[in-house]
Amino acid sequence: SDVMITAAHVIDNAGLIAKYNPPYRTHIITKILSIKHIERNEECQNILFGKAIRAFSRFYKKLESEYQIKIIKFVKENLNNPRKGTAKKAKKFLKRFDTKNE
Repeated sequence: SDVMITAAHVIDNAGLIAKYNPPYRTHIITKILSIKHIERNEECQNILFGKAIRAFSRFYKKLESEYQIKIIKFVKENLNNPRKGTAKKAKKFLKRFDTKNE
């Protein structure tokens, strides 16, 4: 959506859909990861990145490793996000899920 609030709600709820509907996970992951390529102002983009990290946290453990790798890469790209809330979500996500850094 061109409307940031709508996009944020869609991303947030997509995480719940993916959690409870495995057949949709691959499509949802692909769509959420594609937000990196959508032109928005930086602040809106950073908010959506935070929403994406939150959405991924809802179903990450249920994924095959190839998708986990893509998601970890996305999250690591946001560790130094200028939006403090997004950077905090990235750190929390990696602490919880990135077993390679233990």
